[in-house]
Amino acid sequence: MRRGFSLIEVLIAAALLGMMGVILMTSLTSSLDVTDKATAISSRHHLIRQALARMSSELSMAYMSANRNPVHLVVDTQLRGDKNQISFVAFGGLSHRQDAQESGEREITYFIQEGNLMRREKANPGNRLWKEGKAKLVCPDVDKLELKYWNVLTSAWDSVWKTEGQPIQTVTLPIRVRIEISAKLNDEDIEKITTETQIWLDKPVRIVP
Repeated sequence: MRRGFSLIEVLIAAALLGMMGVILMTSLTSSLDVTDKATAISSRHHLIRQALARMSSELSMAYMSANRNPVHLVVDTQLRGDKNQISFVAFGGLSHRQDAQESGEREITYFIQEGNLMRREKANPGNRLWKEGKAKLVCPDVDKLELKYWNVLTSAWDSVWKTEGQPIQTVTLPIRVRIEISAKLNDEDIEKITTETQIWLDKPVRIVP
């Protein structure tokens, strides 16, 4: 005579299956959370490095023009570098509008505003630098932007570099700029990334029309 399962055995089997299901779901949910966090951190790393690459590229094209009329100044080209902000004039501007009356130079400023890395740009530099232009977001959730400027005369990093008010015969741009960004990866972790860029035209250039 065959004997079936008792009610207690059926209940025990159902409880074991339920426990296995809970363990499986917990493991699956934990794996998905880890994947989401890893993806988010990877995306943040990519965004921060993109911001650094853009700053480095534009700073490398900074320049000062030797074609300056101090009596009737039409176009000014300077660099104003502080510890947490930098403004400069650079080549390499691209217009996204057809028949735009814009040159290849830009006034550019990078700065921190309300915990975000911002960039302000104005086409066609004039004689009153960094007074106009619309600020746009480059990288959100940036705690700190720190800049340093290599001084070849002292072989040391300076925290400030300003060319305004200096004779055109002696003024120079820093040949290297160190950029450090401290940005949030998530609610707990802060990443600090540092890079250096070289300014190729460190001395004023004479542009022949």
